[in-house]
Amino acid sequence: MKNRKQKSEIRNQIYYTSFSTSIGRVYLAATEKGIYKVAWEYKSVEDFVREIRSQKPEVKSIVKSDSHLAGIKNDIKRYFSGKP
Repeated sequence: MKNRKQKSEIRNQIYYTSFSTSIGRVYLAATEKGIYKVAWEYKSVEDFVREIRSQKPEVKSIVKSDSHLAGIKNDIKRYFSGKP
């Protein structure tokens, strides 16, 4: 079982990734609770992360993690490919 400090650290963490789709590059951010942001209007990952930091200054850590977001990423890619 996780202690309070570990739980607090997880709540103060956002994972992100980006990937190509038929509509262009998609940027995805999520916490352990679920999706925080899906966007495609950014010129770079750095711009995306900078905006998350400005919107959520209380977040201690913003971490690139394809593995944490693989399921959501695959769902989005499947949606834009037209597959059920």
